[in-house]
Amino acid sequence: MIRLALGPGMEGNPRKLLEDASQALPPELLHQNRLSPLLFDQWVHLRPSLAPEGGAWLDQLRDLLHADAAAMLPRERDWEELLRASVRAGLTFCLLKGSALRAAGRSLPGRTQGDLDLLVRVEELERAEAFFRSRGYRLLTGYRSREGYLQEHFHFPMMGPEGHVELHWSLGRCVPDAAIRRFWERSMEVEVGGVSARILAPPDRLIHSCIHISEHAFGGMARWLGELAQELRALESGESTHFLHEAEHWNPRIVGAPLHLLARWGEELGPVVASTLERFSATGSSLLAESLTAAAFEDQLPGIPPHVLTRAVANWLRTNRPFSITLGTVYLRAVGEKVRRGRGSGGPPTRNDPGAEGQGQAP
Repeated sequence: MIRLALGPGMEGNPRKLLEDASQALPPELLHQNRLSPLLFDQWVHLRPSLAPEGGAWLDQLRDLLHADAAAMLPRERDWEELLRASVRAGLTFCLLKGSALRAAGRSLPGRTQGDLDLLVRVEELERAEAFFRSRGYRLLTGYRSREGYLQEHFHFPMMGPEGHVELHWSLGRCVPDAAIRRFWERSMEVEVGGVSARILAPPDRLIHSCIHISEHAFGGMARWLGELAQELRALESGESTHFLHEAEHWNPRIVGAPLHLLARWGEELGPVVASTLERFSATGSSLLAESLTAAAFEDQLPGIPPHVLTRAVANWLRTNRPFSITLGTVYLRAVGEKVRRGRGSGGPPTRNDPGAEGQGQAP
């Protein structure tokens, strides 16, 4: 699926590849993996040349995207009003993730977004929190107290009239204040809903994307990897150098693992960005790539339960051990836990836990 979504650089006959995919991959499956916008954007130009079955398949993708885009409109209007109110209150936010892609003009039609991610300067955190509380937002404390979030996490998950907002003061666990200050200094002003906001500079958005993918131990990150590939293609030469210099400050696995996987999938990284991988140790890269791919698509490796794979990827990202050893250690530990409990090995960590991310180590 991701090879289709990446689009450029595919070998062979693109039309035949797409028609073969239309017989093997139901549109609903692509939609479930949130790859529909990427795939449709890359391949819609082939619609006139497709056989009827392939054309109907692409049309189904289009219909799913149109439904998503229509569902997003009210949410986007609500978020724009929220930003206007924040400006009136004297607050400045840096948009992250999907909102940043939209503001930068990089988002695709039908690209869904479940929540609004906002970065605030740490010295304005309490005032920003008070602003959201004044508008009826409450902190979600099912997994952590407020103090627990401050000590162990990097954003407040809040729920209010406009939906779910993640109020960030950092971009990941163990991210130093110096890195956040650099990102703020290089951030760019944009207009959203008639008011001013900020987004990270393109190279810093790439760094954040890599952090985000690694924070989630690649679990369900297929769409993010496809969007990372898009952003990489749009980098200008000077921005590539900026990315390389910033990447030198970071744990090579946190930044390098997503890039390594894209390269294994056949994505052309460019010489400057590819040089980032010189510090990235890819011992046992076939097993690693297979495991990261399975995690990204929430698939299962033969004989390895998904929650064991997630733990192994998370542990590997924050150590210097080879992946094969890490996977074996985590697997044996899980078997031992199952024996001790005398029952099922238990399920994976819940995806609804707002603190479930953050498994990777930053710089």
